[in-house]
Formats: sequence, structure tokens, C-alpha cells
Amino acid sequence: TYYCPRSAQLVAASLRSEAPLLGDALTLREREVLRGLARGLNPKEIAAELGSSAKTVQNQLSQLKEKLNIREPAGLILYAQRHNLVPPS
Repeated sequence: TYYCPRSAQLVAASLRSEAPLLGDALTLREREVLRGLARGLNPKEIAAELGSSAKTVQNQLSQLKEKLNIREPAGLILYAQRHNLVPPS
């Protein structure tokens, strides 16, 4: 679907205001893991960046999905973008 620039701004503003404000409730580590995922890194790459194990990152991603009531990794990426945890692409 294509939106003109003004419509896209209105839709984005609407999504930001209606989305749950859990970004502040996330721990620093949860935000770091989420940022890595949104940047296209896999759990092993995120772990290497953060100095932890891939299994730990996988567990943190599972906890994030549960905490945010999101089922798919793509949903976590969208959440990160909507809550300004990563720069727009």
C-alpha cells in the first residue's frame, strides 16, 4: 500500500500514540538485543556484540516476545522501529 508523505506521517503518528508504551519498561539488555535484531543480526552475532552466548540471546528474545505479546521476530523488529529503538530504514 502506498501512502502520500502526509498520510504516512499521520499513520505513523497514530501508531506511535496507540502502541503500548513498554519501551521504557524494557531493560537495557532487552533494548540492546532488540536493537541488534532490528539491525538484521542473528542471535549469534548479537551475542558476539554483547559478550554473551547465543543461547542467552535466544532466551532473551523469547522473553521479549512473551513480555510484549509478540509471536514473530518480525513483530519484534516492527516494535523496535515503532518505539524508536533503531533509526528508520
